[in-house]
Amino acid sequence: MTFFKRNNLLLGLALGICVPVALYGILLTIYDFMENQNLLANVSFSPTFRSRTLALVAICINLVLMRMFSRSYASDSMRGVVLATLVLVIIWVVRFASFLFQ
Repeated sequence: MTFFKRNNLLLGLALGICVPVALYGILLTIYDFMENQNLLANVSFSPTFRSRTLALVAICINLVLMRMFSRSYASDSMRGVVLATLVLVIIWVVRFASFLFQ
């Protein structure tokens, strides 16, 4: 738990980008495995539903990081996570704008 007591903007920024990207890869791998094992129903959603939803869930993991840094009073690290989250959300909106704002 002492890791989250470090108060550094770059640490928060790095964790705020790396953790969601890694989680997105893990979730995509799990989803592909479940699809290959025929554990998922074939429901017709929009073409980008899976990637859109998994990316949003991965971005939301930053809430856990924010809470951990908040509890440790590491405000600079928390600012880095918030900045990374803002960048990831902007990328998400730009990437899926054509599907979101039809």
